[in-house]
Amino acid sequence: MFQVRYLFPRPLFKTPGLSIRGIGIREMMLPFYIRRPTGTGDYLFMIFHDSVQLELAAGTRVLPAGTMMLWYPKAPQIYGNLTQRWVHSWIHCSGTKVTKALRDARVRPNHPLRLPDPPRVEKHLFNLHEELSGVLKPDPVIICNTLVNLIREAGQSRYRTRRPPITEGLARAREILDSRYDEPLDLATLAAGAGLSASHFCVEFRRCFGIPPIAYLIERRMRVAAMLLSGTTDRIGEIGKRVGYPDPYYFSKHFKSIHGVSPSRLRSR
Repeated sequence: MFQVRYLFPRPLFKTPGLSIRGIGIREMMLPFYIRRPTGTGDYLFMIFHDSVQLELAAGTRVLPAGTMMLWYPKAPQIYGNLTQRWVHSWIHCSGTKVTKALRDARVRPNHPLRLPDPPRVEKHLFNLHEELSGVLKPDPVIICNTLVNLIREAGQSRYRTRRPPITEGLARAREILDSRYDEPLDLATLAAGAGLSASHFCVEFRRCFGIPPIAYLIERRMRVAAMLLSGTTDRIGEIGKRVGYPDPYYFSKHFKSIHGVSPSRLRSR
């Protein structure tokens, strides 16, 4: 599973009205409880990919996987899971643009927000990480717009819950694609996990997520590959293996079909 984690005492990105201090994507934690009674001093947005316990003024609450928390500066942050490992994604940020975006999106602070489609929000974190860690200087307009879109996506989730929910089987299949993209996955295995025939699974997956399952898998692999190419010095062939392509020819072919350039060309930029 691809993981990202970097957090600094001072902002790694700063522009008028916005600063970003760190990002985590699919960070895995040991059975552990985080205790910050006085918060962190900045906004902390967090997506829990596994169930955790959260301590609020009203008592302890169990949050299911797919819950998001948006803590305001200095708000108490006490959460975790003492019985099993858990995975979460997050971003530390601050500034007037964040405050305005939260107000415009009518997001309730310090209150659990159930996301009907967590990857829609998580994708914005990937985009922020790509912009911050690329070889070119981060574009302030792209950074600001992406963060605002993340906040607006979270705010819109309270309306999306009124739509027919994604079935548990389809959600489980997509979670497999998100976390086990480096493994040799096939339609039969994914469909069986969703309790559907292969043909029915393809139809339902596309209906829910707007893309066929294998195309979703390729995009996921190529997104991770792009981040590894820009954020590491690993050889291109090794990166291909890390995202499920032992054959460098097929890796380059799929990479170019998604990004429009070869892996070596992207890295040379």
